[in-house]
Amino acid sequence: MLDICDDRLVDKNYRYEFYFDCNRCIPNMGSNGMKNILSDGRYFMSSYSIKHKVRKQMEWMGEKVLHVDDDENTPIVNRLIGNDKVKDYSAEQLLKMEMEYADVRLFGAMDVASKECKIKSPKSGPVTVTPAVTLNPVEIFYGSLSRSYDIMHDEQDKNMGSRFDNPFWFVEYGLFKVQGGINLKHVKCHGTTMHDLDLFFEALWNMFENDSSTLRPMGSMRVRQLTIWEWDPVNSLIGSDINKIIYDEERMEFKGLNHHDPERYMEYSSARSINDYKPYRIPEKINGVRIYTRS
Repeated sequence: MLDICDDRLVDKNYRYEFYFDCNRCIPNMGSNGMKNILSDGRYFMSSYSIKHKVRKQMEWMGEKVLHVDDDENTPIVNRLIGNDKVKDYSAEQLLKMEMEYADVRLFGAMDVASKECKIKSPKSGPVTVTPAVTLNPVEIFYGSLSRSYDIMHDEQDKNMGSRFDNPFWFVEYGLFKVQGGINLKHVKCHGTTMHDLDLFFEALWNMFENDSSTLRPMGSMRVRQLTIWEWDPVNSLIGSDINKIIYDEERMEFKGLNHHDPERYMEYSSARSINDYKPYRIPEKINGVRIYTRS
């Protein structure tokens, strides 16, 4: 994705914006779709959900990942040293072992702690990811299944057969936007390289490739656009200009009523497909800034 993806430390500023959509599926786990609805009817996905999908994709790409849900019952310190005794390792050794994992170098880490050894890992990683929010209000479909594989049992644990009227829900359609960047002051303590950063953008772009399930059938979640801004940190004022572009402007405009008009809230309409939006508008060039786009 980036022109330079070697082992040198990241030494430039980066900002990015990322669009993806969902079509008749559940974008993230949850028992009730209304829990993720904002006050204006738009759907919300936490940054944790985005990072989780990126971590899983990095695993598929052959990278070492420390924080994985498949091993959530194992303390982090035991993921690092296995069955060895913690007292045989210094705090510096454990911290160095943490930094061998790609997700730690990108997103930071939890504390490696035990009775024998407690260290404070750098929690704030250099790469930031905002929550994903749809550009427009969404419609949540609620239904029920006549049967399921969930077997009911009575008080004596007797098999009562399959359940009936099992509720389910999904988002009919939603176009999401995520923004973020890299904090250079956290790069050195994490050892974040250009290869790590390029890995993050590749995993972000492909994070739905191995994420399909009953909740998210193959093809129901699709990446639409990724734009990256790169500039020299000497030009500090450029960051403010780019933040205005990312946060104050919308480059995939809805063909109907703009949801940013609070006085016309009741007239908002939900999008039904990507065709309800105008084509992505390429951002204008800025002196001293390199722009990467992928669609």
